Amino acid sequence: MNIINKIAVIACSIMLILAFSTVRANEGVENGGGSETSPIGSCQTGNLLSANLINDVPWSAMYPIKLAGIQISPNGDKPDYASNKRACACQDDLGIYVPGLVQSMWEPARLVELVRQPNCFISMNGAEIELTSGRKRGKVGHSSHGREDKRNQTGFWHYHYYSYPLLLMLEMIVPNRCSDGQMGMDLLYLSELDATWNDPELSFFTTPEAAIFSNPIALAACITDAASSTAGNPMESLYWCAGAWGSLYPFTGYTTNNGSIATKTSLLATRAVAALHRRMLAFKTAGNEALCDSELYPTIPKQQYKMNMMYPVAESQGTHNIGESTFTWGEWRNIPSREDSVYMLWRWNDCCMTYY
Repeated sequence: MNIINKIAVIACSIMLILAFSTVRANEGVENGGGSETSPIGSCQTGNLLSANLINDVPWSAMYPIKLAGIQISPNGDKPDYASNKRACACQDDLGIYVPGLVQSMWEPARLVELVRQPNCFISMNGAEIELTSGRKRGKVGHSSHGREDKRNQTGFWHYHYYSYPLLLMLEMIVPNRCSDGQMGMDLLYLSELDATWNDPELSFFTTPEAAIFSNPIALAACITDAASSTAGNPMESLYWCAGAWGSLYPFTGYTTNNGSIATKTSLLATRAVAALHRRMLAFKTAGNEALCDSELYPTIPKQQYKMNMMYPVAESQGTHNIGESTFTWGEWRNIPSREDSVYMLWRWNDCCMTYY
């Protein structure tokens, strides 16, 4: 076979490979572009806007429900600082105090999704919104720090923060004075437009207190929080810790690759919420001080929140505390090539239900 024939054979082989790839891509589009046929690295869909809205929600996580100090539901956990009042009074627009009764319960309030691909919104059925150039694509791999044989593995995820008042959306409750004004699913925050999320140095200037917690003693204290969180009682005093998941600081999308996907994405979801509290964009809704109006709170009230995974493997039978070891709820919730995650954020709400 001469050189011309060899070149012809190589050219034909390349054309066949390209043709086969095109056919496979077209098959994926014809089949709906779902996660089963989407190539690795594409924007997949979480199918949340479907029957999963009902099926994948652990409805028992709403308990306990208390009205006027009386529990009217099965038992459940609640924050240590939850309101212990039966009656209350709040001012109306004229400054007149109106009496009412205290209602307390867990409510699904937010969705936090972690994605490796910028501009990918898997909670919105895989929509891609071009907000950035895509240069900060998430990754799971090696960093360039340290010796070649002992370098640290890092991962990076972007996050999207949605309002998700599920009980209001399903008209299971009616709006009241304690609602935060969110009546449906809406995109509230996204890290692609936040320069501090992918730049640790820039993040330090917005959270200089991170220098206080970047030492072995502060990190060792997180061991205590890990044990307490796994036992069902996250420690509010150790607000720089996320229990068994690691340290909350710095507020960036980078995390070491020493744990499972569930551990890393849970940590980053908690960092996202903590960063919003630090910027006075999130509220404390638990406690006697929040009965009439939610208060801005600069650190994350960990006992106020709990989470359940919605994607890739739904945690439909229960929730977990912030910092709870993934060996109790999620070490097996991982599908190869689907390293993005979506978490539903439950929030304890103490509310004064006034008569008008």
